[in-house]
Amino acid sequence: MVPKLDGSEVGLVYCAARIGKSRDESVIAYSQADSSRLSSTHFLNLVLSGKAPVSPGAVLIRTHDLLKNLHTTFPTSTPRQFEKNGAGPDVMTLLLTAHNYPYVANVEMPLAYFRAHAGSFSIENSNNEVSKGYRSAIALFLNKSIDRKAWINYLAYGWLQEIKLYRSWRSPVVYMIEYEGRGSLTEIVTLLFHAFKHVAVKITEKL
Repeated sequence: MVPKLDGSEVGLVYCAARIGKSRDESVIAYSQADSSRLSSTHFLNLVLSGKAPVSPGAVLIRTHDLLKNLHTTFPTSTPRQFEKNGAGPDVMTLLLTAHNYPYVANVEMPLAYFRAHAGSFSIENSNNEVSKGYRSAIALFLNKSIDRKAWINYLAYGWLQEIKLYRSWRSPVVYMIEYEGRGSLTEIVTLLFHAFKHVAVKITEKL
């Protein structure tokens, strides 16, 4: 990974990783066979879709960028105990770093292994706090550093995921306020519009 970080245009390098109960019972994630260098915008889209790592365990980053962009907490609209499990500060470090460079590099070969077991905080995910931590951090980044369209489109997908997870209606007003919004009528209408688009895409994929 080190040679790919050479030069001033690449902000970080990430590799594919094996994830599973054991190396033999693992699947390869985050592999991008089509390119060894991608734009930071593409990297952001991969993070939002779960196709790039949120953990620094599969990432190489310069020390000065780590010192600049690693924050143990940040002012999200809903206070989170980010220091409790680290879910949020890790992905924020990657997003802030990539945002300051035109490119991100990747290694197709799985050089990292994440053991997924019942006792890990990411699997146990008590009260969905891990997912909420990541969503709060990403929502803050999109709202403050990118644009509101990307932010609300991301939240629309997360809103649908929460409804699916809990199998119950989730108030869009409460949801928007929880993740950097005001819960205004305009926000709610836009959220529902993007949610409908996500559902339409899923239906089309199954046809």
